[in-house]
Amino acid sequence: MVSVARDVGRLLGEGTHSLVYGGSSAGLMGEVARTAHARGSQLFGAIPLSLFERERHIRGLSQVVRITTTICQRKDAMFAMADAFIALPGGLDTVDEVLDVITLSRLRLNHKPLALIQTCGEWQPLLDMLERIAGYRFDVPPASTLLKVVSSADEALDFIKRVPSPAEARVSG
Repeated sequence: MVSVARDVGRLLGEGTHSLVYGGSSAGLMGEVARTAHARGSQLFGAIPLSLFERERHIRGLSQVVRITTTICQRKDAMFAMADAFIALPGGLDTVDEVLDVITLSRLRLNHKPLALIQTCGEWQPLLDMLERIAGYRFDVPPASTLLKVVSSADEALDFIKRVPSPAEARVSG
């Protein structure tokens, strides 16, 4: 999965895309951030003060880091700065952020695309749960209408490029 994270970073940098992320150098997102920055991307991190003080963050890079008070403020900041979302498998923070994006999409408060990169079934339990909930008819559309599951960084970026931005969607309405 580390190679997929580096592929995401490489494609972001080569496409002159900026990266909005949690501001840490740890895990797969740290790999994405280092690779994207090395390829020319600007980095925008949002991290709660409590995590900033104990996690390794990428030092010496030309990133803008927004230090927030709470995790909720962090997610709000990242959501506001991002034009689209790509999620690699991760921990509970990642699942929480993905569920927030899905929930906002379901409520029609988000029109930004979400791509989940899955290479070995990492997202399948969550996808199964979402489909099961939709089957209960709790006014929840199938997950397939709220996100795209892909198997590579190339597929994720291709998907995001094909989805009109919220401004374009409003204009072409």
